[in-house]
Amino acid sequence: MTGGSGGQSARTRSSPLRWLGEALGLLLLLAALNAVLAPDDPGALRLAPHPLYAVPALIGARYGLGGGLGAGLLAGLAHLLAQLHPLGAGTAALPAPPAGLPWHLDPTQPLLMLLAGGVLGGLSERLLQREALAQRRARQAERERERLAERLVIAEAANRELERRIVEPAAGVARLYEAARRLEAMDEEALYPAVLEIASEHLQADRCAIYLLEGELLRLRAERGQPPHPERLVPDGLAALALRERRAVSARELLLAGSETAPAERGGGSGAPAASPAPAGLAPLLAAPLLDAEQRPFALLAVTAMPFLRLTEASRRILDMIAAWAARAVEKARYVGAMRERVVLDEALGVLRASYLQRRLAEELERAQRYRQQVALLVLEVEDWERVPAEGRLVLLRVLVEILLARLRRVDQVFRLERDGALAALLPHTAEEGGRRAAVRLAAAVHALGLAPYAPPAPLGFRIGLAAYRGDPEAEPPAPASLIEAALAAAQPGAELLEPPPPAAAPQAPPAGDEPPPPASRQPSRPRRRARRRKDEP
Repeated sequence: MTGGSGGQSARTRSSPLRWLGEALGLLLLLAALNAVLAPDDPGALRLAPHPLYAVPALIGARYGLGGGLGAGLLAGLAHLLAQLHPLGAGTAALPAPPAGLPWHLDPTQPLLMLLAGGVLGGLSERLLQREALAQRRARQAERERERLAERLVIAEAANRELERRIVEPAAGVARLYEAARRLEAMDEEALYPAVLEIASEHLQADRCAIYLLEGELLRLRAERGQPPHPERLVPDGLAALALRERRAVSARELLLAGSETAPAERGGGSGAPAASPAPAGLAPLLAAPLLDAEQRPFALLAVTAMPFLRLTEASRRILDMIAAWAARAVEKARYVGAMRERVVLDEALGVLRASYLQRRLAEELERAQRYRQQVALLVLEVEDWERVPAEGRLVLLRVLVEILLARLRRVDQVFRLERDGALAALLPHTAEEGGRRAAVRLAAAVHALGLAPYAPPAPLGFRIGLAAYRGDPEAEPPAPASLIEAALAAAQPGAELLEPPPPAAAPQAPPAGDEPPPPASRQPSRPRRRARRRKDEP
């Protein structure tokens, strides 16, 4: 540390041997310079101030009071020695020696050197003491900084741990919320991929799949990851164990329990059609059955690839919970789907649903076939449906529904087809020619409104199709789906229906003398003919 090295340097400088060596070195240097520059003035006694003052000044400033006094003493002794030299005695800088003595010693300069060394050393000693105090304080500050740094590291670690403990539950709740939202779908087809996504996120599974149980076989319904899973297979190994135990199991349990799957358990003698298993089998690491309300398995959730360290008892419990949650969601979706099939009204448009069209059309076709009647199906489809803004699609369909209801008979029923932007009308007791006239009236009504629902605005493009059936007791009626497809395939643009028909031939005038029968003579016969027809009908 900086404070420690500074204190050690100060203690080294205060060593007597060190300042003594430097003082002797300076004295030798001055002596050498004196010998070179002024050989006739040994000791440089003629110079004022004397160069020897530099020795106590430098040593005292560097080493403090002790060094200054010691260097001043050495410099004074050196000055006295210079005075004792034969050539130095009696110089102009010194008075003449007294009679009878070969030399004369002047103690003034040595005393002044000793005094200068003491004064400068004392001043330097105070500075050195301040420096030592500053170094001690620096060392204390350094130690305090290290302690604060350690406390900061501990505090940061504690803060991260607190944040983890605060954020992880929130993240867990967020993941559970997202999982719940995915499983809220009432469409069974959308539930299976959502279940696989949840299993992949919570178990870090690289590959997983859902199989539906069909008799003695498992059929792939949804999968995630590569390579693909086998389409059909016989449940064996871990899959058979999970279906038999009706709980989630792991490969570790299978290894501990041993291979207990017998050929009878694999459905070998059930007479079921042969499966097409994968070349290496399913070999899941985790498997959990999806149980219905009566605790019978109807599907299997299998994890076939995941990190080895995640293959724990906790992962097995998580998969068991996911499977139970998914089973309830699938049961709910199936129930809602069954209820939707029973609901015949589309509440958004106020018309009948496409699923009900299949049943109604089947009834009308059977009635027409039995009683030799006719039935027609009219289809209205919007062109370029994707160009219609999303916020205006429902409004457009409602307008078209109102047109259909206004231009058709009260006995005619309007349906919403599964195809986007398509409506249908069932016209019972209607021949093909009557259906064409209804199509022309419908096209004229739609064209008269001048709708421009597209973005950018453009006139509405629509197609109208017609399919008719004349009953024949000797032949089977067509399937409802085929009649719907025929109407959609025969659809033509509404503009073509609005083209005026070719002019009809003018009626010829009756020959002279022949008067046309009065129309009133035919009118009374119509109710009787209708009455007879109703009487003759079965």
